[in-house]
Amino acid sequence: MNILAGLVAGLILAILVSTVVDIAVAASPRAGGGAGAIVFFVTWILALAIAVSAPTAGKTWRRLLVTSGIAAFILPLASFFEDQFGSLCLAQTSMTPSTPRMWFFARKLKWL
Repeated sequence: MNILAGLVAGLILAILVSTVVDIAVAASPRAGGGAGAIVFFVTWILALAIAVSAPTAGKTWRRLLVTSGIAAFILPLASFFEDQFGSLCLAQTSMTPSTPRMWFFARKLKWL
C-alpha cells in the first residue's frame, strides 16, 4: 500500500512542484522546459522514497499530501519571480502594465 500511496500522492506532488518550477524558472526560451521535466521525475522518485521509508500507508499519505499543500501555497508566489520570458530574475523584473501582478503590488508599495 505504501508504494501505491507513493505513486498516486507522489504524482500529485510532482505535478505541483514541476508547475512551480515551470512558472518560476523553466519557461525561459533558453531552458526550453527541460528543467521542469527533470524536476517532475526527481520529485516523483523522492516521493516514492518517502513512501517506502514510511512505516504505514497513512503516514505516507499524510507526509506527501502535506508537502503537496505546501507546494500548492507556493504556486501563486512562483509567478512573482518570473520576468517577461518566465526566467527567475528578481533584479531585472520590469514594472510595466504587461506584468499586472507586479504592477499592482508596486503601486501599493509606492515603488513607482
